[in-house]
Amino acid sequence: MAKVRIKPIGSRVLVKQVEEDEQVIGGILIPESAKEQSQESVIVAVGDGVVDVSVGNRILTKKIVGVDVKNENATYKIYNAEDIIAIIG
Repeated sequence: MAKVRIKPIGSRVLVKQVEEDEQVIGGILIPESAKEQSQESVIVAVGDGVVDVSVGNRILTKKIVGVDVKNENATYKIYNAEDIIAIIG
């Protein structure tokens, strides 16, 4: 993954979304109804106020939240830490 020059502040995390075509995550089959309400991402950077997750964690977040940001040729999202539903794996 390319070096990202975006540093979230406070209790925010910068994530790269995982492709939607994966159906089994960590040996757990994610039902379609759950996919509609959440999405899987990998944490790329964390703000200083984040304590429960770290860079490299695979997470589920609410689908309707977050801010899209572009860095060179990639698109990322910034979420508030409280929008993280679960850590996968």
